[in-house]
Amino acid sequence: MSNLAITFMATLVVLAIFFSLYRFDRNGQDGEIGFFRRNGVLVGGYLVLAVAFWVILTIVMPMVYMVDLSFHHKLPPSKVGGPEDVYTLDNYRKLIFGSTTDTSSLNWLHLRSFLMTIGISILLTLLTFAICYPVSYYMAQSATSQKLRIVLLLLIIPYWVNDILRAFAFRIMLAENGFMNNLLDWLGLINAPIDFLGANAALYIEPAPLKWSTHEA
Repeated sequence: MSNLAITFMATLVVLAIFFSLYRFDRNGQDGEIGFFRRNGVLVGGYLVLAVAFWVILTIVMPMVYMVDLSFHHKLPPSKVGGPEDVYTLDNYRKLIFGSTTDTSSLNWLHLRSFLMTIGISILLTLLTFAICYPVSYYMAQSATSQKLRIVLLLLIIPYWVNDILRAFAFRIMLAENGFMNNLLDWLGLINAPIDFLGANAALYIEPAPLKWSTHEA
């Protein structure tokens, strides 16, 4: 899939999102003033297109590119786009069977890692949904303007902290003599420190920074 095709598809998706939201907004809902009526078509369209463009550019297109790349051979840059750059299932055969020719046994080493990754992703998605949906509902339906600003500030503050500092903060907190182990020991819930950094528990809290910090150590 060429970059031109991906760009064309992304443009169609953005336009479809814009017109769908605009049509839904014009119909109204429970007598409330719609987003486009409140902000105007120009400003509302800019906000919708900006968010859609950002999501497609930073999330959708990289995922589409990675899926497309998985169906190609690993080639040096000089051969990309040449006659050898064709679609193939060899990468998936190697993932499942460990070989592109022998399919007699499954490649459990890679399959186990793949399935664990999928499972962790699903669990993190459900956990994030369980935490964020009530907060979003409170912000949209119940919070006063003053409380809404406080909640927004609390949500934004963590992003002001550099990823490296956040990684070391989690590393210190989850270390064998860190805050979490000391708290559990003080509560009498454990007899020996738990290796959070070496266990899968760390993946559910701060996957990328923790992985980076443990590798650096």
